Amino acid sequence: ATFHGRVLDAMPTNYVNFKGAADLRMRLICATLGGRALRIDDIRVNDQNPGVRDYEASLLRLLDKLTNGMKVEINETGTTLKYKPGIVTGGRRISHDCGTARAIGYFLEVVIPICLFAKKPVDLTLTGITNDETDVSVDTIRTVTLPMIKRQFGVDDGLALTIIKRGVAPGGGGEINIKLPIAKELKNVDWTDEGMVKRVRGVAFTLRVSPQTGNRLVDASRGVLNDFLPDVYIFTDHHPGDAKNGQRNKTSPGFGLSLVAETTSGCLLSVDCASTSGSAAKEAGHSIWQVDENSGSSSDEDSDDYSQESGSDDDEEEEEDDEGSDEDEEMEEEDDDEEKDEEEMDSDEDDPAAAEEAERERRREEKEKRREHRAEFKARVERAKGGVMVPEDLGKTITEALVAEIARGGVCDSTHQPLVLLLMAIGPDMLTKARLGPLTARAIQTLRIIKDVLGVTFNLEEQPQTSTVMCMTVGAGIKNIARRAT
Repeated sequence: ATFHGRVLDAMPTNYVNFKGAADLRMRLICATLGGRALRIDDIRVNDQNPGVRDYEASLLRLLDKLTNGMKVEINETGTTLKYKPGIVTGGRRISHDCGTARAIGYFLEVVIPICLFAKKPVDLTLTGITNDETDVSVDTIRTVTLPMIKRQFGVDDGLALTIIKRGVAPGGGGEINIKLPIAKELKNVDWTDEGMVKRVRGVAFTLRVSPQTGNRLVDASRGVLNDFLPDVYIFTDHHPGDAKNGQRNKTSPGFGLSLVAETTSGCLLSVDCASTSGSAAKEAGHSIWQVDENSGSSSDEDSDDYSQESGSDDDEEEEEDDEGSDEDEEMEEEDDDEEKDEEEMDSDEDDPAAAEEAERERRREEKEKRREHRAEFKARVERAKGGVMVPEDLGKTITEALVAEIARGGVCDSTHQPLVLLLMAIGPDMLTKARLGPLTARAIQTLRIIKDVLGVTFNLEEQPQTSTVMCMTVGAGIKNIARRAT
């Protein structure tokens, strides 16, 4: 630019600096909504394959389709990324191939909060993996994420997700369509009543395996849930594959389960997981070595995974074995104590009453149940170590995870904590508060990113009575100028 015959240098860009590849998605979301430029250095510099991953580059290409004026600079080694956000335009008839390295849920967690502030409503079609064991499934987004945004944050005008085809790793082949309206601003949140669980709903899907596999998942899940409440209904969704289009051999087999617990106050808690390629191949009736090696599979490298903090997998397995042996010893000691109590009872009273006999019978039954549960848990751990998990094990594992999520407390599950904190931070400049369970590592890192990029801080108050955390903040007051106020 020139001014009175002098050449003026361009204004320097004020970057928000980060290091490492952790939580790249949340950094991009906050930078796009806040209009801040990012510079990320040292992206996997100590890894054997340093730099930006293919699925992260695919995410940047998707953002480029949804925005106008976005600029991205990546150095030759891929270890430094500069990101300048553009204007979120949105639009219809947008399609994107998410690949097979990460599931569609990985991309939707970025698209949903950003496109709420677009210039035009979004009609987006994504293809790839719909369910896997790493990312949130499209079933959870359809049954939990979107209803939560509708009910709690005031976005309820054409918000919908349709599952057209399912796809699992490593082949993919799934397809979904999501419609996102635009919002003027988000609603003020006062979300503290978590309520009591009144019903559980779920979906058990099967793809290119026997339809009976879905019934086995349902029976295993109901075997755990029926001890707590009677209102449990799990749908089965069977997909034979794309045999009509001549692509049956290209669709990978798989099965999975998604569970949602609804409380009396309208809160939704979810857990989901899908089978690994080894488990699906076993159920499909062929060897796992028949899977196409060139099709690729999900790598264990995750931009949102804190691998340095969690330690190695071998250490975790050893800890699980140690914990299991400790539990066995404790249970055996309890059984021995109960046997001693029974012997003392028999010796003290020559003619025991019927009530005492019933009590001894009850103790014997409880001891037998604990032994069966102990043997079942050991067998499940051994099968999981071999990379193969049968539908019964998968159903029980997911159901027990849902019970653990309910025990954690809070108005949302641990998976949705970062999204709730983000929507509170970009909400109106009024006091908002929400009661969450114990904060996860991702939620804590989200709080730090929100503070660095948006300048919003949270006040956290621990509630010892309920083991929850009360999160309070004043939002940044982000508004969508493209939508008229009505």
